[in-house]
Order: sequence, then structure tokens, then C-alpha cells
Amino acid sequence: MSKPKFAMLAEQFPEVFAMRSKDRQPLAIGIHDELLKVDTGLSANQLRHALASYCTSIGYLGQVQEGAARIGLDGQPAGVVTAAEAEDAAKRLATFMSGTAKQPVEALPQKPVGASKPVPAPPQKPVGPTKPVETPVEPAPIKNAPAAAVEPQIAKRRIGLADLRVAAARRRQAAEAS
Repeated sequence: MSKPKFAMLAEQFPEVFAMRSKDRQPLAIGIHDELLKVDTGLSANQLRHALASYCTSIGYLGQVQEGAARIGLDGQPAGVVTAAEAEDAAKRLATFMSGTAKQPVEALPQKPVGASKPVPAPPQKPVGPTKPVETPVEPAPIKNAPAAAVEPQIAKRRIGLADLRVAAARRRQAAEAS
């Protein structure tokens, strides 16, 4: 298994970057700019990805609490987490924990060297023509308008490519028959 990109940062700055998720602390605002000035062995793009991976981990987001000290590149406190930042981190953590976020790269299963990529199954296509689905649509109420009996309108499903192909085949058959 390959090491995450921030492992190089953890080797160079062990007091700032923790490998164990539960030991992570909020980083100082602007630490990315400070790291760009130091020779970390990472390109600017790799550094951006490493920090993104580090700062979106469950352990890091869990530590971003209002009033918590932020750590600078020298390992010393460099500011505190604001209420808005803590709220944003809590929302990100809740999204991640609910399963609606993508899996972090480090949590993805690693495939053995030389293994081929799995081929995804093709999407299932409907067989034959599909019928439009009719759904009643209630009109929005108009403010300050007298109450009147309004019949619901029927919304039709949008025509797809399969429907167009079926219609074209029918036109061809009708043209050949006449």
C-alpha cells in the first residue's frame, strides 16, 4: 500500500502533521503558502492534494472545534478556530459520515500489483418502447386570487433516444407500406 502524500509532510514536520487520524490538529490559516516557500519535495499541485487529503479526514474534521488552537508550521499555536469554521467542519463531517461524500483516497481498497482494472457492467437499457408516465401536476396557488376549481394538468415524461428510434422505425415502416 502506498503512503499518502502528506506522509512526506509528516516526516518533515512531525509536530504539525500527524499520521494517525485521531492525533491531527487544526492547521494555521495560510499554511499552504508557508509550505510552498519550504522545500518539501512535493510540487505545488501535490502539496495542494496532500493538504486537501489531510484536512478532509475524519480525524481532522473532528478536531476543528470552536476555540481550538490552530498549529503553525513551527508547531506553535497560530490562531483559533472560529464558530463559522467549526460549523463548516461539522457539516462536512456529517456529510462524510452519512455516506454522501466520496471515499477518501487513503480508504479505497488497494489492488495487487499487476491486477487488471475491473470492468463495470454496462447500464441496463429498456427493451422496446417505453410509455410516457403521466403524473398529475398541481398548479401553485396564486396569492389574493379567488378560490376556483382547477383541474390538475398531466405532465408527460420527456422523450428519450430510444423513443425517437422507435418513432423513426414506425415512420420507415409506414413509408414502405404506402
